Amino acid sequence: MPSSKQVGQESAANKKIGGVPTIHYFDFQSRGRGQVVRLLWEDAGIAYTDVRYSFDEYPQYKKSKIEDMNPTATIPV
Repeated sequence: MPSSKQVGQESAANKKIGGVPTIHYFDFQSRGRGQVVRLLWEDAGIAYTDVRYSFDEYPQYKKSKIEDMNPTATIPV
């Protein structure tokens, strides 16, 4: 099961963008392309849900969950 955590508290900024966004990310245990999005949301005071997939979990979810969100089946989504 991918790890998921809620970052921040829902604020007026979340209401402006229509709710709490979710980022799905392949966890390399380091910073990558998804880090820029996380920092942007944190600076703007936007709460978000961070879902990370490990090396073992990614192939299982790639065809089912991730391909539903992004036709190219790549992340971050």
